[in-house]
Amino acid sequence: MVRRTPDPHAPGEPVFAYGSNLDLDDLARWLAEKGYPVERPPVARAVLPGWRLVWNYQSPTRRGGAVNIEPAPEAELPGAVIWAGPGLLRAIDRKEGHPERYRRRRLTVRLDGGPLDAWTYVVTPPWRSADIRPPRRVYLETILRGARALGLPPAHIAAIAATRALEDDPDG
Repeated sequence: MVRRTPDPHAPGEPVFAYGSNLDLDDLARWLAEKGYPVERPPVARAVLPGWRLVWNYQSPTRRGGAVNIEPAPEAELPGAVIWAGPGLLRAIDRKEGHPERYRRRRLTVRLDGGPLDAWTYVVTPPWRSADIRPPRRVYLETILRGARALGLPPAHIAAIAATRALEDDPDG
């Protein structure tokens, strides 16, 4: 059962963003680059109770680690809900490699107005690593830019900023 959004006029499906999709400018750039209509969807800060970030996925397109989430009963993961229309949801599915690499599933997030079931992307078991996979600096900065722009908690931003990153190869 999907709980109602605090704003019943919000269009589209709620999608919980916790990684690069927090940076709406980066998402718009990706949409344009891949030939999708560029959308600026409604967005709201949210928290995913019982989950935390983990760097256990090696992204071939990012040439380094990409963030994932895993259950953590005492944790609360700050992020944002993006209300995605059908076209944007299909585009995000493609961006996330759904259903092969990341699988879209419903998880209950918390917004100011209460709980909401939102689509959330979780790395599939065949693609999870037992080891930490450090991200490239440019990817980490994308996440940080989005987290700052959305006003996520300073402690969460500091934890992301403290993640060991691979320096980017200037030759591409």
